[in-house]
Amino acid sequence: MCIQYNVKLYLVDFASICYELFYQIGLSDFSNFGIINLGTPLSLKDLIYEVIDDENFSSKDKIEKSEVDEVIETLVEMSDMLEEYFSIKIESDGEAQSDPKIASLPMLLKNYVPPVSKLSLFVYKLAVQIDWSDEASCLTGILRQIALLYIPECIPDISEFEEGTEEYQELISTQTKIAADLENIILPCIKKRFLGTKNISRDVVEIANLPGLYKVFERC
Repeated sequence: MCIQYNVKLYLVDFASICYELFYQIGLSDFSNFGIINLGTPLSLKDLIYEVIDDENFSSKDKIEKSEVDEVIETLVEMSDMLEEYFSIKIESDGEAQSDPKIASLPMLLKNYVPPVSKLSLFVYKLAVQIDWSDEASCLTGILRQIALLYIPECIPDISEFEEGTEEYQELISTQTKIAADLENIILPCIKKRFLGTKNISRDVVEIANLPGLYKVFERC
């Protein structure tokens, strides 16, 4: 997307900017997040299986189904910390803990709900990719996974779908919602709270500036 700042116009990777924004919000609001209740708690095992069974998902950290119970047990052991610091509530069925469920997520930005379609991958990475043995790495890793969850989802190219179909209409609806969230919620928040860092310089390209355009017109 394009962003104007003073007399300059920039082309920016909005996913990269959103990631940094939500990570910064996570740092500033640490242990003081709002709560998004999921309504119906979702099985951790089902969510993790969904990622494992996805043929398009490949990762050096991809685990086997035989390892799922072990990583879920770690999440249950860390449930008090996850709820206190990150508003991530994990419920278990009594002492048996037979089917632990995720019941809530942190609210980073009022009136904006992260894409539910990314929830299974979020839970998987939370279970598999966090270094629970080191406090700094653990807390940073969880904040980064939350930031990744909050990035607006990427949708397929609508031109590849037949107009009038149910799938086409769903994509149009999703695209409209993403555009509205960006314009009315996320971009105003970027303007107020975002602090530019060096690591996003590769994702921001200046494409025009007013003084430069004046010089071009003068030569013409």
